[in-house]
Amino acid sequence: MSNLALDYDGVITANFQHYFQLASDFSRNGWKVYVITAANKDRVQDIITQLIRLSFPVTEVISRPKDFISTTGRIGEWKKQQLVKYDIDLYFENDIKFYEQAGVDFSKVKTTIIRI
Repeated sequence: MSNLALDYDGVITANFQHYFQLASDFSRNGWKVYVITAANKDRVQDIITQLIRLSFPVTEVISRPKDFISTTGRIGEWKKQQLVKYDIDLYFENDIKFYEQAGVDFSKVKTTIIRI
């Protein structure tokens, strides 16, 4: 089984219909679809509710821990860890350049990263 991940803010929110169709196509072909968000825990339930209400095909919403101290570098490292943990094959992300500028090295991750 293959795994697709989409960043929520800046990817799905930038073009919902496009990523809804993409996720639907991948899901129909047997892929697991994950949404990765650095949104705080207070927003996560709203995100999940919206995705369910709009029938967005998602296996799981992956969100940062509640006590996570948010900096660009730490978010980038956390997201990189999730790519490995969930064995993500293809990931769509709009902030990779900021994470790299903060010193996060994605070169050792087997995931194909699509920079939006």
